[in-house]
Amino acid sequence: VLEENQHAEARRQVAEERLRIARDIHDIVGHSLASISVLASAGLRVFDDEPETAKSVLGDIRAVSNRSLAEIRVALGDLRGPDAADAITPDVGSLLAGVNELGLEVDTHLDADLDAVQPVVAATAYRIVQEALTNVLRHSGVRQAELRVERVPDGVLVVVRDRGVGPQGEVAPGNGLTGMRERVASIGGHLDAGPADGGGFEVRAVLPVAVTNGASS
Repeated sequence: VLEENQHAEARRQVAEERLRIARDIHDIVGHSLASISVLASAGLRVFDDEPETAKSVLGDIRAVSNRSLAEIRVALGDLRGPDAADAITPDVGSLLAGVNELGLEVDTHLDADLDAVQPVVAATAYRIVQEALTNVLRHSGVRQAELRVERVPDGVLVVVRDRGVGPQGEVAPGNGLTGMRERVASIGGHLDAGPADGGGFEVRAVLPVAVTNGASS
């Protein structure tokens, strides 16, 4: 019986690891493709009249592609060891700089130090911000968004909101929102997403500062 339980636990851990990696790949690819699409559209607009600008845009596309490939290599490299994912803390500042280059202005309030929480919590916060801002670029129709990351009594609050023409009423759970909810739940947090008061769309997550033994990324 003990041996069967050990095998079952090993299978569960493998399944959770595969799911986590699948979520990471989804987020990385989704963000990079959205970025490339925005850049390609900008390049096409100036291709005939401003060839040097178009050439610069091609360089930006190459940079986005290289960053994404590097992130994918890291995600797949996590398969080599259980602690590999905790070795890298994603940089929210670099992410914001990247979306700003794509024309998305983010009003940012970072009142919580993600370096002070467990790496898996910081990585989860990063993926939420990445996926939510990608959705703003793809679906909102606006080029302004708000980001808040702050400490609250029960953990770390992450809020991404836009003022665009978001979906009204009940929101069908697409792969992105489903993945975010599963990712947050896996570390013992909670996420809500839907139309915001006053218009637009809001993603709001509360993450624990530390993950208990019963939760994992």
